This record gives sequence, C-alpha cells and structure tokens, in this order.
Amino acid sequence: MSSATSQSAPSSELVITTFNVQNLFPATSDPDITKAGVITPESEARKRRKLALAVQQELELPAIIALQEIGDEIILSTLAAEINAAAGTRYAGAAPPTSDRRGIRLGFLWDERRVQLDNLEQLQGADVAAAFGPSSPNPGREPLIGIFTAGACRIVIVNNHFKSNFIPEANLHLAEQMLLANAAQRRAQAAVLQAFAAARLATDPQEWLLITGDFNDGSTAPDSPLGRLLRGEPQLIHLLFAAGIRDYTFMREGETQLLDHMLASPAMAAACTAVTVRHFNSHVHPALALDPTTPARSSDHDALEARFTLTG
Repeated sequence: MSSATSQSAPSSELVITTFNVQNLFPATSDPDITKAGVITPESEARKRRKLALAVQQELELPAIIALQEIGDEIILSTLAAEINAAAGTRYAGAAPPTSDRRGIRLGFLWDERRVQLDNLEQLQGADVAAAFGPSSPNPGREPLIGIFTAGACRIVIVNNHFKSNFIPEANLHLAEQMLLANAAQRRAQAAVLQAFAAARLATDPQEWLLITGDFNDGSTAPDSPLGRLLRGEPQLIHLLFAAGIRDYTFMREGETQLLDHMLASPAMAAACTAVTVRHFNSHVHPALALDPTTPARSSDHDALEARFTLTG
C-alpha cells in the first residue's frame, strides 16, 4: 500500500481508525508487567519506527486514531513527533493513566491541521468503577472519551479496551473459572457503554457518536458484550456488519477473530462511506516484528478504518 500525505483525504471526508498497537511501552517499563519481556532503548525505538511506518504507509495518515495498549503519554508523543517529521502532519497525542494493573492506557492521535480536540476525559461514575476501575473484579482501562470538531461536525468517540482472556501461567489451573469471570466483566463493561450511549442520544438523537476499540470478543450472541450493544436502545450500528463485511482483526493459533469494532449512532452511520480492515499484522509471521524497515507486524492486531462524509 502506498504512502500518503496529510492532504490525501478530501476536506469533506473524515477518516477514523482504531488500532491496538500491542505493548507500546517505554524502555523504563517494569518487565514483570509488560508481557513483552525486557524493553531496551533499541527495541523501543524499533517499535516506534514500525508504528510510524504503519501510520504513514498502511493507515495512510487518518485524521483521528483511537489507540489501545499505550504504556505512557511520553512514548505516544514521541511517536507523534516521528510521524510528523516524516509526513508533514501535526499529530498530537494523549493517553491518561488508567486503573490497569499493567499500566496499559488508551490514547488518541489526532492531526491538528484537520481536526480540533474539544474535550478529553475518562468515563466516570460508580458503574464505571465497578466494571472497569478500582472496584471491578479485575481493574482495567476506563473508556476514554474524545470530543472532536472537524469542519462543522462534532464527533464523540469512546475508545475502549475491554477485559482480555489473558490468564497468567500461575493461574492456568483456574482457567475455566477465570474465563467465565472475564466474560461476565466484559458484559458489565458493555452495559456501561450502552447506558452512556442511551443517555447521550436521548439528549441529541442526531449526535455523531462512535464507540470503538478492542472489545476482546467477537461474538454477536444476544448475551455477548457486542450482542448487548447491538440490540440495546438506542440501536448502535456495527459499521462492518452494516456494509455486509465479515472480516477479522486478530489471529490466535491460526483461528481468525474479529476483536476490534466500530459501533456508530444512526446519524453517524448514515455518513459512513467506507469501512475497511487494514491487514498488515495478524496474518504476518511474528518474526517480522524485529524488522524496523517494514510496518508489517508492528502489532498483533490489524487496524479498523471508517470514512465519513462531513456535513453541516
């Protein structure tokens, strides 16, 4: 896929991408919590280099990127600076701390030449703390809300990273119980988002609202997290499914899975002109993660992109 410049998309078009970048931690990170082993200055620089190439060559410089698995805000700002130096963009980044025990954060990159960040905050409240935060069974990542303006449009994006099914080796004997607990926590997390969407759209049914990120689940069964969000009130629209696309963003032991999603309010979904999974990671041999000259295998997830026509 060819590289692009920040002017590649028409001014009437907004491109939003969600991307789990897999352990973008700085070299100062504790190896006991990264799951990536010891991160050296060299391996950190290689990771940033590959992600900078990915944003330029594979993602083609979207206006807004919702990111998961950020280690801290400094490394995200450094990544933005590397992209800007190479592509002439003006990306800014933000990734506030979460309750996650490993220090994983959610973040945004946005190009200030194309969009304006009006507000950035984490979802708050007792229900959020019980599903995502300190009082949850397994403290994780509170959803990050970014409110952006592009042209005359105001867009509310809720970036998520639901509870995963990772089980530490020491707890493998409890795997069945832990998997059930993880699934229950994801359902609670989906319920929080559904209530948030209902409150927002009750106030303004025409609001552009996008709930996106890594849900760590692809099931559409009625009792699944995704099923609950798609069958709730108000109805959110899965942009891939609405386009008749069945794809994947992750592979585990040769099995493809769709873990990354974009669910839009009806008004925003009506303005969606295209939705695409950008495949350059999940099907690629993991050894390419060590090659700094290619964006391939810059993460274990593929990115999901949606394009929207801006309106007044």
